[in-house]
Amino acid sequence: ERTMKTKLWMAITVLMLLTCRANAVPMTALVVGDPNITVGEQFSVEVRVDNDVIGEEFLAFGFDLQTVDPLLNYAGYTIAPAFTDTSFGMNNVAGLAFPGITETDILLATLVFDALDVGVAQIGVEGLFDGFFSGMFFEFSGFDISAQTNVTINQQPPAVPEPTGLLIAGLILFMC
Repeated sequence: ERTMKTKLWMAITVLMLLTCRANAVPMTALVVGDPNITVGEQFSVEVRVDNDVIGEEFLAFGFDLQTVDPLLNYAGYTIAPAFTDTSFGMNNVAGLAFPGITETDILLATLVFDALDVGVAQIGVEGLFDGFFSGMFFEFSGFDISAQTNVTINQQPPAVPEPTGLLIAGLILFMC
């Protein structure tokens, strides 16, 4: 009887291991196009999803831009070409893909900002999965969107005088 119980527990354990699936979650990231940002410059931030853990078609997404840092001016967004723009309002970004997307690295949208002042600015997006408008929608699953990044805004370097300007200034000093 003891070997029968052992075999039963072994069978249950193997069955549980085979039927349990790892709780893999697709990761959202904000990717700054050019990290060398100066005051007065316009720059872009891509919102991307790493989809190599789900194995389902990516169908739709929706997220909001979190509070815009005072060092930045939010100029708008562009939905990736694989999606139809279903956004409403300036801070809500949403898209629908038909047919679904099976790629592993998916561009959702590109956010555009103007750098207003020197410092470190935070950018964040969030879309808590609600089954209707927010989050990531896959063929059979849904997940939250949440990502943040910091950008450093530098002062513009001083203008370098032109060689002809130096020559003229030298001649003026020479003649005085």
